[in-house]
Amino acid sequence: MSARKKYTFIDLFSGCGGLSEGFYRMGFTALAHVEINHWACETLRKRMRYYGYKNIEKEVVEKDITSEDILAEIDKAVSGRIVDVIIGGPPCQAYSILGRAIKSAKDRELAPEDIMEDPRNFLYKMYCRFLKKYHPAMFVFENVPGILSAGNGKYFKNIQTYLHRLGYETEAKELNSSEYGVLQNRKRIIIVGWLHGTGHTYPDLEKVEHNYKVKDLFC
Repeated sequence: MSARKKYTFIDLFSGCGGLSEGFYRMGFTALAHVEINHWACETLRKRMRYYGYKNIEKEVVEKDITSEDILAEIDKAVSGRIVDVIIGGPPCQAYSILGRAIKSAKDRELAPEDIMEDPRNFLYKMYCRFLKKYHPAMFVFENVPGILSAGNGKYFKNIQTYLHRLGYETEAKELNSSEYGVLQNRKRIIIVGWLHGTGHTYPDLEKVEHNYKVKDLFC
């Protein structure tokens, strides 16, 4: 029996690596992380050291993802290797229902169209730029449930259209981390996409029943 393929991934809008941690634990190889916040990058570097990575300074790209030379930086990290999966999700404040309510309450003088033109609403285009460049077999796009209603649903529809144009079939589901063994009631929209004709589908995730309480974290 042949050894299992070592799948690779690029992590966009990495934060401190919460999403990529699951891929590490499943044996995927990180080719690059892209994150603008310095301290989040320091956490990413420490996790990569923990998992035995050597070229950490090259593979953690501490840079604005909209930078003109961002793809050149990622190319250095990828070093010609095949990218199997791209993961990540743009900053969620622009899509967050709570975030929109707070912004509206603090900034009554802003017209609705000004709020809808928040530049973070369009960072999904940067995600798609990476899909177009590396053409991975699959991707995982994570964001808050408010992404479905932001701009009266316009942004989510635009995202789906853009992804389909790039050759991907997609499916979106709302998942709650508390149903998968996590001590947090955290709902997220997880979009999974795969290239047309590959036969891939949305993973069948098994829910985990538990009776954990917050106090169990400190026992």
